[in-house]
Amino acid sequence: GTAGATKPAHFDEQHNFLNQVRGYKLVVLFPQEDYPKMYPFPVTHPCDRCSMIDIKHPDLQRFPRFAEASGYYTVLGPGDMLYIPYGWWHYCRTLTNLAASITFWAEVSSPGANFVVPERFGSDDLTRARRNIEKMLAQDVGPPNLENEVLRILQQLELRNLSDMRIVSLRKLLEVLKMPDSEHVRFLKDTFQGRFGFDQNKYV
Repeated sequence: GTAGATKPAHFDEQHNFLNQVRGYKLVVLFPQEDYPKMYPFPVTHPCDRCSMIDIKHPDLQRFPRFAEASGYYTVLGPGDMLYIPYGWWHYCRTLTNLAASITFWAEVSSPGANFVVPERFGSDDLTRARRNIEKMLAQDVGPPNLENEVLRILQQLELRNLSDMRIVSLRKLLEVLKMPDSEHVRFLKDTFQGRFGFDQNKYV
């Protein structure tokens, strides 16, 4: 690639082994825990799994929680390899002309027949949970109606109307993850807040 070429912050649903063959590449990483702070596009948007944030010039008025994100950066040179686990956000910028890199993928292992639900799910499981909740919601109400339903849910959460049937259903899903009841509202707010109710295409 040419110097200055960028790839917006995004995460992959596979393990990623990024090998730098020629030239230099800047990589900025954010852990899975920062999912709510990275403001991903809705799962129904063509830019699903990408952040709406311009890493170089973040709009902190629109995306204030990004200021709390924990970024790590490195520069890859010829012969370097970077392992990027499932769900880790990464932004890449080529630093030199005619740079080249090769990516190898490894599938995330699926639970075997003897899988036992853990006492506490990890960050990668919570990333899947956030995405699956949003996908199921979109399937249920129809993709064109996802935004309005999410905004309605957020309003009901602010009003502490936990008897709302949709919220009751979502909380039952979180119970399967053995998430304490006291964390349900915060988890749902963190999953949806700041991502709906405006023109996301402005941030493509």
